[in-house]
Amino acid sequence: SRTASGCWNMFRSKLSVSRQNPLKNAERRRLRAQLAAAWPGAAEEELDQLFPPKKEEFCMTKLSNKAVCYGASAGAPTFVDARGHGDRRDFLPTVHGFTVVPSALPRLTVHPHVSKFLIGGADLMFPGVRESVAELPPFASGDLFAVQVMGNSVPFAVGRALISRDDAERSGKTGKFLQIIHV
Repeated sequence: SRTASGCWNMFRSKLSVSRQNPLKNAERRRLRAQLAAAWPGAAEEELDQLFPPKKEEFCMTKLSNKAVCYGASAGAPTFVDARGHGDRRDFLPTVHGFTVVPSALPRLTVHPHVSKFLIGGADLMFPGVRESVAELPPFASGDLFAVQVMGNSVPFAVGRALISRDDAERSGKTGKFLQIIHV
């Protein structure tokens, strides 16, 4: 097993690559259909750009923590199956993937001083979110969000909602909102 390095440094703990395999065309088509279901906001053209031309290798890399990374063999991973089960709720774009599919997930904006805590591993508390609950799209507990800093349109983190919109309205924008799963 090789030690993970280079583009795999997006994870907090030291990981090893257990296996890396190129995907066949049928697997690419199946995976693209799963992503279209997982990210309804993503445009067809954006999804097409995730997968390189058929001549170029597109790889699936299994990591020691059971996560599965996907991307062109020559580049950084563009999306991850966080739990490795193929569940559509576990597909998340990497920060690099947002450059290809910027509309994959709904976004929320945090105040600039909050970002350093998120990068350090903290969960996002509701007071750090710039938008009011009414300004956020409808969401359920477990839904994914892209997180960006006020004044910068590029997301730097992905998080999973810990509460639903109804619960957020009742709580008055207090407490934990997102579990940060990728920075």
